[in-house]
Amino acid sequence: MKSVDNTIRIMNNINSDDNYNKLYLFTNENLRAILNTINLKDKNIFTVCSSSDQYLNFILHDPKSIELFDKNKLTEHLLYLKIAAIMNLDYDTFIKFFIPLKRFNNKQLFANDIYNQINQDLPPRTKLHWDALFINNYIDLFKSELFVGNKYNKKENINNNIYLQNEDNYLELRSKLKNIDNIKFYNIDIFRDKIKTNNKYDFIYLSNIIDYLPIEDKIKYLNKIKELITNLSSNLNNNGIIGLNYLFQYLDEYWEKTNNYLKKEVKDIILYNKKPQEGYKVIDFESGMNYKSRKLEDRDALLLYIKK
Repeated sequence: MKSVDNTIRIMNNINSDDNYNKLYLFTNENLRAILNTINLKDKNIFTVCSSSDQYLNFILHDPKSIELFDKNKLTEHLLYLKIAAIMNLDYDTFIKFFIPLKRFNNKQLFANDIYNQINQDLPPRTKLHWDALFINNYIDLFKSELFVGNKYNKKENINNNIYLQNEDNYLELRSKLKNIDNIKFYNIDIFRDKIKTNNKYDFIYLSNIIDYLPIEDKIKYLNKIKELITNLSSNLNNNGIIGLNYLFQYLDEYWEKTNNYLKKEVKDIILYNKKPQEGYKVIDFESGMNYKSRKLEDRDALLLYIKK
């Protein structure tokens, strides 16, 4: 199975097919804070799949529809693994299955016996994928190179995700997921491929995928962003919003000290440029990564494009 072969290559830190990449087990974005600012009720959403936390948090805010995209084919398998876990495990067991905990021996972390409680609810192709990996060695699966980012940080993972903050939210998400019959997932490279639908959206969320654009040439970089906005706008309703780029620790000091001089220029050109461009807006909020900083004032931000 191609997804299994490529996953094993990733786990062993060997280059894989370009459409199969490492996974974020949980978001490192403060989605809770974003959703306190942006109203998604009865809206049509198009969002990156990534860790699947975007989807799971957005569901709690009663959108009309949510469709997903990602270049990384493995994100779809992770999405269905989390959904199956939510549908079958109690809140505490979900936490122990996915997040290492202090003062515990973590025997339930990606444990086969817990996986066997949820795998019957996986789509057939996804079940084959995870069955092969769990049967091989579940300890290596977690500790390998497959999962990157903040997988060890319980505080951050709970703080950033509404559905993990307490059992009531978790059970509310389970209830809402029961009413979803089909999830649309588009395996596309958003910088290269156009959205494979004529659907119109009220909110398109890109997380921080712009950070992965090559930045050696400033003009090419900015033109690529402009091209991206133009393409996405064709699927955006009037007054619709693109969450264009999530900016971590959005402080002047951060921008001044960063070694990436080009990002500072992008800030000046796109966000401010002396006179702010119509259609752009920045919202800032408590950083989802404050646990890494001694400064309580640290802020993250989201650059928005609003279609006029």
